[in-house]
Amino acid sequence: MSSSLYKTDTEENDSISFLLTFWQQFLALTEQDLGKRTIESWFRSLKCHSWSRRERRLTIITPNSFVQKWIEKNYLFVMQKNAARILNETTLTLIFVIEEKASQKKINSEKNADKQRGIIPAKQKKLLAVTPSILENDYTFDHFVVDEANRCVIEAAKKIPSETKYHLLVIHGASGMGKTHVSNAICHELIQKKIHFLYQTADKFVYDYVKAVRAGKIDLLENTFNEIEAFIIDDIQAIAAKVQTQEFFLKILTSLLQKKRKVVITLDKTPQFLKGITDRIRSKLDGGLILSLQMPNKETLRSIIIKKANFYGIHDLSDEIIDFISSCVNNSVREIDGFIIKLAAHYEFNKKNMDIKEIRSLIQQRKEDLFKQNMDQDEQLKKILLFVAERCALKGQDLFEKSRKRNILFARQLSMYIMRKYTNASLTEIGEFFRGFNHSTVLHSIKKIDDKMKKIDKCDKFEFIKDIEKNIKKCCVNVA
Repeated sequence: MSSSLYKTDTEENDSISFLLTFWQQFLALTEQDLGKRTIESWFRSLKCHSWSRRERRLTIITPNSFVQKWIEKNYLFVMQKNAARILNETTLTLIFVIEEKASQKKINSEKNADKQRGIIPAKQKKLLAVTPSILENDYTFDHFVVDEANRCVIEAAKKIPSETKYHLLVIHGASGMGKTHVSNAICHELIQKKIHFLYQTADKFVYDYVKAVRAGKIDLLENTFNEIEAFIIDDIQAIAAKVQTQEFFLKILTSLLQKKRKVVITLDKTPQFLKGITDRIRSKLDGGLILSLQMPNKETLRSIIIKKANFYGIHDLSDEIIDFISSCVNNSVREIDGFIIKLAAHYEFNKKNMDIKEIRSLIQQRKEDLFKQNMDQDEQLKKILLFVAERCALKGQDLFEKSRKRNILFARQLSMYIMRKYTNASLTEIGEFFRGFNHSTVLHSIKKIDDKMKKIDKCDKFEFIKDIEKNIKKCCVNVA
């Protein structure tokens, strides 16, 4: 990586543009490992404070000690790996600083960020917003490109902060259609109108409920909802099959609607097709205004590309490049972010203008990555599982058992290692493939094999693992 990316070898690089570009790319890369839910629940509350090239030190601000300990325990390895990859370092040190202990020079900018998050002094609480997650600055109505496919959704969402005939708005759509953008935009409007509200993901709702139950403070949690004028919650499908959480959610939802408070709920499909959700919740959602976000047409995609490019400081994309990016978008508007961030990062890191050939190469690379992601992932994972099991003199079914037998444990860890290295499956997706292993277990398994391969004194399995890696493509033709 060019040294022009940094100020000097002794200075910390806290350039806003640098940190913004890095953090956007870091979150996008980490989401591939951990999934969107984990990013929304744990990583949106983090802030990238500074990067020191000389000391290879990346400083991250956490909102409190609980989040810091959880991040360090569960995600430190992934964060170090992805940060080092983006910054082109072999190793680096991650430093976590609790928000109130951050350096004095950041206080003013943090206060501004806190205002957008809704974290406010107690005396002002009745006037402003309450939300535990950071809002995306560019997720506003002004930055949402409207067409006929989503006009009704935007018009309905804009009315939430004011008087409306409906108090429950339900927005559904596939991943990447803009649901989080709309919910964030509503929050920005609520902040402007000084309306007291709560915004969170369904995962955070579950976490808060479980924490309150264990601490015997469920009444205190209920009081939080009694004080708000609006409640916005993303990806409600995350409470599926959680019976007690659903009962609490239904109680809160019913109470808010009875008081004629505003409620906005987003989900990935219409309420009637939600699995693992009680009929009472489904019936309650059916009573609201249900609207769908659809894939925009090509002309709207062009407008979205231009707007997002401008946001990242790219103002000179030719029609040829815009059309090419548009042709690369398959089933998710979010793919555009990946394309544009890649272009912005290339410029920021290399400090030079890109010619058309370079741009097409970068976008083509991203397009190939997306093609790889859209392949039949389950089939890839299955082939790897059977290949590794056979080489370890086991049956594929043996690796699904939660056995601690050394031979089975090693084969399962190796399978997970190969799956993560040679497919685009996230840690969560690999865990689900193995019928119930969480992402932390998968990460631990991968690290076990990775450690074996890095030892100076090669372990007895080193050549065996290398042989499997060498032959994996011959057997699993779809593996990249």
